[in-house]
Amino acid sequence: MDQAQGQGVVGIHYDECQHVFSAGAKSNAVFLDSFKSMMKEPRWPLMLILSGVPTLSDYVGSYQQLDALMDPVHFDEINLKYDEDEIVKLLFTYAEKAEIDIAQLVTKNFLSRLDYACVHRWGLVIELFIDTLTKAKLEGKGELELEDFAEQFALRTGTTKEYSPFSEPDYVEAFDTARMLKLSE
Repeated sequence: MDQAQGQGVVGIHYDECQHVFSAGAKSNAVFLDSFKSMMKEPRWPLMLILSGVPTLSDYVGSYQQLDALMDPVHFDEINLKYDEDEIVKLLFTYAEKAEIDIAQLVTKNFLSRLDYACVHRWGLVIELFIDTLTKAKLEGKGELELEDFAEQFALRTGTTKEYSPFSEPDYVEAFDTARMLKLSE
């Protein structure tokens, strides 16, 4: 058995990675070469996940040696008309792992609010859901409610739980998605 099989693969996720790069900066090459070096180290099997906005792929693509090691994946924005079943599967999979009931919560209204609160971004939906499940699990809850999401949204954005896409009746009119995206960063 070689070391990689004995110890497994190390995973590193660098979220919002595009922020380490600046147009024309000499440090870009240093970062890219460091990422390449980590991925090529045979004694340390590494799965490197760089996530961020589409400009990130431009930086990675500019360094041929790293680009050859990467498998880019692009997620389009959520479109509930087409993605509802996938979101429901995702939510139930995470909830089942956490042993928390969400059957009463997952309605079209909730899915619309979740999608809107997370600005139609898969990563933000997953992060908010995991944070909400984690807090509920730590508190010994067996079931999630809309209020749990209002509270997590407030913690993430600095707003109050009484004023969130999960608590406002007319949330589409009350919240601007562009501003919510900035609050989520």
